[in-house]
Amino acid sequence: MTWLGNLLLSDRLLGGRSPQEIEELRDRILQLLKSIGLKEDSIQKVAIADKKWVANDYSMGVLMRWLKSPSSSEQQRQIVTEILDKWNSANYRPTPDDLLEQIQQQKITDPIVLELAEDYKYYMAHGTHRRLDVWLDRRSWLR
Repeated sequence: MTWLGNLLLSDRLLGGRSPQEIEELRDRILQLLKSIGLKEDSIQKVAIADKKWVANDYSMGVLMRWLKSPSSSEQQRQIVTEILDKWNSANYRPTPDDLLEQIQQQKITDPIVLELAEDYKYYMAHGTHRRLDVWLDRRSWLR
């Protein structure tokens, strides 16, 4: 992991910085790297250094919002529980497509779950957040 990844990961380990502070710090670091003439492809590598952890947050967020959705049936909650069990026992991390397929199969209609799954898919495809305000409020996904 790069030094930027470690720095940005500090919020997950110690709860030290707010998501907003982390995003501002990330932007400042990337701007500094640009200002010293680092090549764009190298800056991109730095920018996605924490992609694995961001993906974890998105996938866990989708699953937790699905689990806690008032519109989820007991059967739908059971599917999420099985995915979470697999997550905990087999180092399984569902991709956006995995989650969207399950959401479609289970006929999930909760707009929060659907939009968060789309946010996850967008991030994995583009390396940026589709709805930065929702990403910055990610701690609420687990409540």
